[in-house]
Amino acid sequence: MVRMSGSCCLFFCICFIASTTDALADDVNKLVALLQSDKPEVRYDAACSLKKIGAKAEPAIKPLIAALNDSGAPTEFDIQYFGPRVRDAASDALVRIGRAAVPALIEALSHKNKSTREMAARTLGELGPLAKNSFAALTRTLDDPEHWVQMNVVRAMVKVGVEPKVVVPILEKKFYRSQKTDFIRAEILESFYAADPQGTLVIPILVEGLKDSNGDVMAAAARTLEKFGPKGLLAVNELTKALPTTKVRWDSYADVGFTVPVRIDVVRALAGIGPDAVVAVPSLIRLMEKDKNERTRIWSSAALVRITPDKPSAKRGFTLLLQILQGKQGYQEEAAEALGTIGNEAAIKALIDALQVPDESEFGSFRQAVASALGEIGPPAKAAVPALRAVLLEKREWHFGVRRESAIALGKIGAASKPAIPDLISLSNSDDEYLRDVAAEAIEKIKKQSDGSDASDGVESKPSNKK
Repeated sequence: MVRMSGSCCLFFCICFIASTTDALADDVNKLVALLQSDKPEVRYDAACSLKKIGAKAEPAIKPLIAALNDSGAPTEFDIQYFGPRVRDAASDALVRIGRAAVPALIEALSHKNKSTREMAARTLGELGPLAKNSFAALTRTLDDPEHWVQMNVVRAMVKVGVEPKVVVPILEKKFYRSQKTDFIRAEILESFYAADPQGTLVIPILVEGLKDSNGDVMAAAARTLEKFGPKGLLAVNELTKALPTTKVRWDSYADVGFTVPVRIDVVRALAGIGPDAVVAVPSLIRLMEKDKNERTRIWSSAALVRITPDKPSAKRGFTLLLQILQGKQGYQEEAAEALGTIGNEAAIKALIDALQVPDESEFGSFRQAVASALGEIGPPAKAAVPALRAVLLEKREWHFGVRRESAIALGKIGAASKPAIPDLISLSNSDDEYLRDVAAEAIEKIKKQSDGSDASDGVESKPSNKK
């Protein structure tokens, strides 16, 4: 009788699993059909749903590859320059499917449609080491006639887990044989930190990039050197020589383009190197006191605090940063970011105070910058946890960026943010998909860094959509 009951139970379980599998297959098929809808919002939602299914959505790989050239937007707004598209959701779904999507993505690198090639390269990069066997195909696509395809190929090549001694020479060769006006050269220099995090092979190339006649290339070299921090010591003399440059680079906000002085990027690189950049101090003092560009003055102040924190010039620089942070000149966000790179106790206190000041602006961009700066400081900013928790409860509809950056910052601060987990769990049920993702990621980071904690708390960890 017992054996009969066990057999019945086993039969029931098998039937249940089979029915569940069949139901899931039906769901995937229905979502694939919805990818053909004439309504872009339906196609977008279908791709997002396939992303949630993850690896079990493998039968949808080919339809998702076809959707990589779908520029439909999920909203009815007329202006969607930087907004999400169906192709973005399709790419995210392929990333969640994982390694099984790699062969189709490699094939898509040769697709006749340039958007498909571009998105295939981007998706392979997001897959990272899971797509390591795509490296040869990516290398062949490096000379694609379309600029945006080339850029995404470069970004992917440094993410798929190939050793620096393999990928760096290929990119270096591409850099030197490209036209002087080709933006791919700046993209290559920007990619070098991911290609060689120790800097052994790429820092000498970046030093040469500082001498380039193209402002965008020169700035890219400086921005990448900033990421290397003290490892960039080899570049100090060339960076110091570059401080008087009048070259500019292009930047943009939404769909508005403008130029930025390259010397700002040079100053930031010296700030990243820190005390070993002492040779640059006289030039930095002149920039802090006399430069007509406010952003240059801000970052020169931050660099002086980083390089010679106990000198009178550094104290004047810190005072200038506080004045801008607390003022109304329009550069408060930049001052917050600069204080985040300083990261000492005084900077943390100033940022906490700024986070608690009522923000009556429409979008809350200042407090968003402050929260982001505290996140960049990381665990040393643990005193900011109560203030960040309070900001998580921000109710104003258009201040969603403040809530997101606060959640991200709590995750970066780590174990000290453990009291914020209930608040983050509440956010993980938000209607805002991105906020749900960052809240879940923050919970995971906090728990990993908390001694004796469980791996989960009833909240599914999801990869972020942040680009």
